[in-house]
Amino acid sequence: MSQSSGCREQPWVRRYVSHLDCRAAALPGWNCHHDGCPGGESPDDVSRRADRIVTRLCTFGGAVAIFTHGEFGCSLAARWIGLPVQGEHLQLGTASISILALNPSHPRLPVIAQ
Repeated sequence: MSQSSGCREQPWVRRYVSHLDCRAAALPGWNCHHDGCPGGESPDDVSRRADRIVTRLCTFGGAVAIFTHGEFGCSLAARWIGLPVQGEHLQLGTASISILALNPSHPRLPVIAQ
């Protein structure tokens, strides 16, 4: 989505670099989905960003392709189905195709179809 659409990817580089720095420091129990990253987005920030994208996606009348990095993709999928941004329980692979859809039998029910 373009910046003019009101939904744009936040600068992810700082978050990713912070993510690597946190891992390298071997912080016991650190989890980016719960703890965020120093100098990057907090889990609440990620949740708000994912919610804005979900809201925007719901305005389209057909299929939409989104390209994202794995961790945010899991967070986006969690918010799509109404779960907290703690997407570490989802295994949406890097460079894979994941499908967020509506249940055909219950058209208002968001599902992770693949």
